[in-house]
Order: sequence, then C-alpha cells, then structure tokens
Amino acid sequence: MRILYIINDLKVGGAENLVVSLANAIHTIKGVEAEILTLSDRASSSINKERIEQLNIKHTTLTSGSLLNPILLLKLLQFLRSNSFDIIHVHLFPALYYLALLKPFLKNRLIFTEHSSSNRRMRKAFLRPLERVVYGQYNSIIAITPAIQEILIRWIGYPKKIHLVYNGVDVKEIRKIEPIDMRKSYSLSESDTILLMTGRFEYPKRQELVLDIFSKLPKNYMLFFLGDGSNRETCEKKAVNMGLDERIWFLGNQKDPIQFMKAADVNILLTDYEGFSTVALEALACGKPLVASKVAGIVELLGDESQFLVDNSNIDEIIAQIVESTYYPELQMQQVERYSLDKMIVNHYHHYQKLLNQSNEV
Repeated sequence: MRILYIINDLKVGGAENLVVSLANAIHTIKGVEAEILTLSDRASSSINKERIEQLNIKHTTLTSGSLLNPILLLKLLQFLRSNSFDIIHVHLFPALYYLALLKPFLKNRLIFTEHSSSNRRMRKAFLRPLERVVYGQYNSIIAITPAIQEILIRWIGYPKKIHLVYNGVDVKEIRKIEPIDMRKSYSLSESDTILLMTGRFEYPKRQELVLDIFSKLPKNYMLFFLGDGSNRETCEKKAVNMGLDERIWFLGNQKDPIQFMKAADVNILLTDYEGFSTVALEALACGKPLVASKVAGIVELLGDESQFLVDNSNIDEIIAQIVESTYYPELQMQQVERYSLDKMIVNHYHHYQKLLNQSNEV
C-alpha cells in the first residue's frame, strides 16, 4: 500500500503535525510506504522541515510561491501521474479543492480529513452547492471529532461517506521528555507561578483574552506564549501598553514545546472553537493542570462536566480556575490513553484497507 499525504505547507499547526506523525508511524506497518507532498514551502516552518529530515520521510514540495497559483494544478497533476499511489490523503483548503478538480484524471482513492468545526466557507450559504460537489469527489471523508462529523453532514450531506477517526498523541514519547528548567532559564523564583499558552497567534485562539486575564492575577504569576502568527505583534504591543511585558515572554515556535508544557505550573488554552485539540491532550499527558475553553473539540475530549473547562465570557471564572488549578493524574491519564497515537495509526490503516477493498461510496 502506497500512501501520499498532501497538505498546503508545513507551518507549525495541528494538521501539519498530524500529517508528519501519520507518515512517520504508518510506514512502519509491513507493506506500507508513505510520503508527503506540500503544495508550497512558502510558509513552512524550519522546525517541521528538520523533523521530516530526521525521520527520513520522503517529502516533495511543488513551489515556493503562492498556494493560489493555477499553475500548481498542472504541477500537481504531473506529479501524481509520474508516481503511483493507492491512497491520496488530503488535508486543508485549498488542497481540498485542487484534488477535487483533478479527480476526473485520477484513479487513486481520495480521502480528505476535516480538521475544523468552522471555516469561512461554511459561513457563506451560497457556497454550499459547490462545497457539496467538491467533497463529493472524495471516496471518503474523515472527521476528527463527532462535532465536526455532525456539522459536516449538515453542511454537505454524504452521511455514509463521512467517518469518525480521532487524532492521537504519542503518550510514550511525551513521558520520556524532560522539562526545561524555566525558573533557571528566565530567572524566576520558586514562589512564581508559570502559566503557558501554546498555539498559533491566529483566530480562533484567544491570546489577547489571556492577556486581559493575566493583568488581574497577582504579580508572582508569569506568562509564557509558544507559537507564532499574524496576531503576535498585536499581543506583544498590548503587553507593553498594559505594563506587563516584564512578566510575559513570547517565545515563538519551539522545536520541542512539550519541554515547556511539562515545566509550566498551569497550561492554558483559550479559543473560540477547536477541531481536535492535540495541545489539550499533550498538556494533560504532561501531567500538569489545564485550563481550557468549554468549546466543541475540547469538550468532546475532556467531557462536558470537566473541571478543566471555562467559559470565555466569564473572566472571573477563568481567573478562579487558574488560581485553584489542581492536578488530577488518574483522570487526566484516562482521557489521554483514549487518544493514543497507536490507536490513531491503527484506525487510519484499517480505514485505508477498507477503502481499497470496496467500491466508491455514494
């Protein structure tokens, strides 16, 4: 079985990390070969590029230019005709549309994974007929949470074609990683409380809300951000204007964010919506408290009544939860074990096998 994973680029993000993890793990199954194709490396992160090289995953990129260049279609078709794959597994827009356009010229089985419960296209009702045609070109569609599955069925139909396959995290590897000594590295005292939010500085993440909350916490609280994005500069300026910059660190993308998540006293994830929250699972696997937004994608992982969840509109509740955060090791590990990387790989492999052994679904 030869599998090609196609994604826009390799910037730091949940979908990108999933593709690398999938390609790396699934080719260890006997008789399976996997490689990655990125449409462009314009926004790709050096961290992910280095990771792919270290893992010795075969990787091809079509251009260093724009993702919206029509010439990409020709390059993509040429690549696919020059190489033989049983499964083409696509992630994100516009790769979603490109492969749909090329489907009449391909004999491969096409799979698309939907990572988000919301996107701009879904907010434009006039696009629904087009979306139905586009998704209809795929032999199978994977939703990574029940909420995404339900929303997608309402949006495009095809209930028999949309399957639930959860993402996963490598719990074994996370347990092996040693935390960074943040108190020594950033001259913090033992009485300081370290807060950490990991995520891209893009909507729907709510780093600005975290700043508002942080401004109301005692001065022995220190705040760290991991990640990058278009809203980072705005947040940096806001921290300065609020007079908080001496207690806040913007660390950008880190090669091993788990080291920081393990070192934090409390991990925070405030967002307006979420697909499958790998960051939330990683935080729990690190054995530290997590304060996260009560939104679909996180609720499904932790449970609607979880003590870790907060309402974004209730600042007082969030502050109280941060201050009172407690570590619940048994509960956290139960949640994490349900979504292990091993289970994710097995589920994907079985899905691929099933797809190859059946006729196109309608």
